Amino acid sequence: MRDPHLVRRLVELKVRQLGFGPRRHHLDGTDAGSVELSDAIFGLEIPKHVDGVPQAVLDPRATWQDPTAYDAKAQKLAAMFRDNFKQYEEQATPEVRAAGPQV
Repeated sequence: MRDPHLVRRLVELKVRQLGFGPRRHHLDGTDAGSVELSDAIFGLEIPKHVDGVPQAVLDPRATWQDPTAYDAKAQKLAAMFRDNFKQYEEQATPEVRAAGPQV
């Protein structure tokens, strides 16, 4: 399982972006094993339910009108990350190299 603190920070960022405000009850759902969705490319674990936050907001793919366009953009972003990371690859530990996006 990925770092639960990272999941908490990602949810907090998303609720702030959407104007829900940083409310503690929005973040508590990430502590109770509610991480049920997983992003195959970036390896992010996404809470499936957080009280007071619309479910569609939690799934980045569901926020796009065209899911196919999201998939294409996510693949492009992952490839860009991988290409940029090549300059640091030799200095990175195997764990850091393995944690990057799966393209």
